[in-house]
Amino acid sequence: MTSTSPSHLFATLYRRGTAWITTLRDQGRADVTDPEATAAVLVAAWTDHAVTALNLRS
Repeated sequence: MTSTSPSHLFATLYRRGTAWITTLRDQGRADVTDPEATAAVLVAAWTDHAVTALNLRS
């Protein structure tokens, strides 16, 4: 059984995001110096967006 805890989901999103950004960089499709930092910023932005959207509904 796989874990669906929020921390597991965010960790998976971060790892896959890092891999995706690294692939784009290696293919010359993105000019990224630090794929891990870029993935962390993307995860933070998506999380903030989701929280903001939930707050706007209430």
